[in-house]
Amino acid sequence: MKTLSQAYAAFSELMTDEVYLSTPCLTYEAVCAQIGVSPTDLNEILFSEMGLSGPEILNSFQKLLFL
Repeated sequence: MKTLSQAYAAFSELMTDEVYLSTPCLTYEAVCAQIGVSPTDLNEILFSEMGLSGPEILNSFQKLLFL
């Protein structure tokens, strides 16, 4: 398992990968599984840093990709 700071960095990296973001039926839980972190733990750091939940961030990046 990665530290939360490593998971946060990995999440940020995945959110810039257009091929990964365009994966059909991609969920926040699947992203967390890929990173190797608990969705709840990562969500806490994402919300404290960005003011949005992990699923909200993922959905926002996916919407931007398909504009």
